[in-house]
Amino acid sequence: MEDPGQPLLEDSTPANRLEVRLRKTYSSRRTRVFSAEAEFTASPGVTILFGPSGAGKSTILYCIAGLLEPERGRIAIARHTLFDSESRVNMPPEKR
Repeated sequence: MEDPGQPLLEDSTPANRLEVRLRKTYSSRRTRVFSAEAEFTASPGVTILFGPSGAGKSTILYCIAGLLEPERGRIAIARHTLFDSESRVNMPPEKR
């Protein structure tokens, strides 16, 4: 059920819902490949990412902030697309 105090957009999506779907991969000659993948929707309020050290929590946050660019995926707040690999949108960090 949606929060009655939260403003809604025409499509009944809360105005500041964060939608994340991304994949970021690291590799080098010396190390094996590390891949962080995430897919979630966060409603207004506190959201917590948790997991063991090295699981990719910071990588996911850096991608949302625009400090790292995922290989693929989509990051949006309501109708504002911050990153979309298919349509080649990548809003700079200072505009997010």
